[in-house]
Amino acid sequence: MRVVYSRRDGGLTTVGIDGRHRRLLTGDGANPSWSPDGTWIVFQAGNHIDLIRSNGSQRHTLVGS
Repeated sequence: MRVVYSRRDGGLTTVGIDGRHRRLLTGDGANPSWSPDGTWIVFQAGNHIDLIRSNGSQRHTLVGS
């Protein structure tokens, strides 16, 4: 099981619940939330909403410009 959080500098990071295997997903973003199946993370990036895989790949914008 993993946790996703917003860093003070605006990036998103995932980490195992045991505190190990920390991974920086992106250097920007806030207010992350997991998809129900745990494969995607949706988050606010500036004035748009982005989606990124939990491994940091396939980032794309859902809403906004």
